[in-house]
Amino acid sequence: MVENIGPPFSIKNILEAEVPNIQVLDIGAMISGENCYARLLDESLATVTGFEPNPTEYDRLCREGPDNCTWLPHFLGNGGGATFHRTRFPGCSSLYVPNSGMIDLFQTISAEGPNGNFHVVETEKVQTKRLDDIDDCPQIDFLKIDVQGAELDVLQNSVE
Repeated sequence: MVENIGPPFSIKNILEAEVPNIQVLDIGAMISGENCYARLLDESLATVTGFEPNPTEYDRLCREGPDNCTWLPHFLGNGGGATFHRTRFPGCSSLYVPNSGMIDLFQTISAEGPNGNFHVVETEKVQTKRLDDIDDCPQIDFLKIDVQGAELDVLQNSVE
């Protein structure tokens, strides 16, 4: 057993200098488990602007999400209409129909059957927004996109 013999290392203390705040843009911001930005946020080294269009997950982020974060409920894409495929596991939901033939090649997840993470439980017509058209989006230093196959749609409409 490894014993904790002191506080966790601090980026500020190691550098012995003032560290600029990192602007993070998190597209598909649903948090499952520990937030990957927790240490940066705890040390006030980052500010996160996150997009999470799933209403249940968006509400949870607004209630329980870390400080230094702004949450926006938009579906990002090409600015047109789309169909949102809500899956049994919310983190697998997408603007694209899950490709069960591809997904089922992986042994730890499944798309088929009502118990599969990618099993579509309902669909909903939604309106997407182009990231370039969203005024609340700051200039960023780091971009994370997790939108189950719609990454190219987001990038092609985020030129600015």
